[in-house]
Amino acid sequence: MLRIKGSDKNPLSRKAAKTLAESVKQQSVKKENYEKKRNTIATLFSREGGENRTDRFGILSENNRKSKYVGARNEGDEVSQTREYDRNNLFEKESELLGMQKASKAVAYTLREMIKYAQAGMTTKELDEYGAKILSDFGANSAPHLTYGFPSWNCISVDNEFCHGIPSEKRILKEGDLINIDVSAELDGFWADNGASFVIGKDINQHQKLVDASKEIL
Repeated sequence: MLRIKGSDKNPLSRKAAKTLAESVKQQSVKKENYEKKRNTIATLFSREGGENRTDRFGILSENNRKSKYVGARNEGDEVSQTREYDRNNLFEKESELLGMQKASKAVAYTLREMIKYAQAGMTTKELDEYGAKILSDFGANSAPHLTYGFPSWNCISVDNEFCHGIPSEKRILKEGDLINIDVSAELDGFWADNGASFVIGKDINQHQKLVDASKEIL
């Protein structure tokens, strides 16, 4: 237990210590609730009979996006698990779960296809427009553009660009570039976000070690 004491001679010190103690307690509760929801979501998207399966970009495979609990109606069909989600206030209705899955599928598929499409010699603007068409085919909108007027559909950052890079006709991808694509979308009132970092072509600049280390940290 964390004990924080203030000075008996200084009322302000006692008040500050009390405020700090309350803040630490609140953060502890928030962390506990976050851990519960994170574990529940991990269970929700796990495949029956095995743990999560991801490809080399850390994206859930097509067979693992559907929850084994969706549509459970009878005792013995994991309906108790569905009720557990309700208690954690993750989803109030099954339609909300399905809506979230639909939006998530759109961004995951778009990201996967953009990764396949990316190659040396093309501009980041060209890559962004390719992803925009895929999202549009799903009926989805660009979340950053919809929210705060981001000038492109997706965020594409190259090499020393930390994050949220703006696609440009002047930025041409080169062999060995370290690239990050962030796909965020809104679909039927549900929002989803996905991103991945990878190397264009051959790893001539030794960036893959950084990509691998980042995945291990996550």
